[in-house]
Amino acid sequence: MTEWKEMTGPERYRVVEMARSGAMQLKDICETFQVSRQMLDRAIAKVEEAAMEALEPKAPGRKPATEEAQQITALLKKAYSLEQDLEHWKKRYEVAQTFIEILRDHNDETPKRPASSGNAKKHKKKRPRRKRVSRSVSEHGSTERLVEGDDGAGASDDNGESVSADAADEGAER
Repeated sequence: MTEWKEMTGPERYRVVEMARSGAMQLKDICETFQVSRQMLDRAIAKVEEAAMEALEPKAPGRKPATEEAQQITALLKKAYSLEQDLEHWKKRYEVAQTFIEILRDHNDETPKRPASSGNAKKHKKKRPRRKRVSRSVSEHGSTERLVEGDDGAGASDDNGESVSADAADEGAER
């Protein structure tokens, strides 16, 4: 016969069942399989505990996933999402490279304009300076409209017509 230390789980279970059923006396079982009475009593208690636990009513459905399984699932979803993003950006990169190649081909095919003689910079047309209009009040309470132009002397009367500096002085004296 095999010793208790060398037995597998199913073999030990058969020994425990022999002890529970009373097929052999406990003293003879202990001597035959070289197991202590305390070890045999613990094995019988474990079998009974496992049997009762197996018969306990349980909630219907699957057991909830363990925390590790939830983390693995979350990481797999994230990895899948990152792979999708990578594919998206690869396609965008390929499209951009294609546009760059098209632009290079187009620029190579278009004839270049000859440089104009003289200064190659484009000249902006000068805009005429705006005239500043101000009003002054004469000694007698009438208002005069003065317009400063490019020449700096540009005084004008109330009608907006240019007048000379002497005429402006005369109007101011009035």
